[in-house]
Amino acid sequence: MTLILLRFFLTKRFKLSKSNLFYCFLILFTLLFSTNTTSQVVSDFTTISSNTGCGSLVAEFEDLSTGNPDTWLWDFGNGNTSTLQNPIVV
Repeated sequence: MTLILLRFFLTKRFKLSKSNLFYCFLILFTLLFSTNTTSQVVSDFTTISSNTGCGSLVAEFEDLSTGNPDTWLWDFGNGNTSTLQNPIVV
């Protein structure tokens, strides 16, 4: 976009008129003040319940993420993964 503006200003046909200044202002305004329409996802989680001891450990995770995520990929570090929002792991 910057190259298009630079080329526009460097052409011999460019004349400094009110309409050209208005269009340049609109382009610059759009470049400088464009907004992001998607929210930033911030991941967060907690464990609801877990058992400790010599037997199997059962952990139930609860997704507390903000920003409306619509997919999940949990990696438990032991070769197991899950795509559930709130997985239970043994």
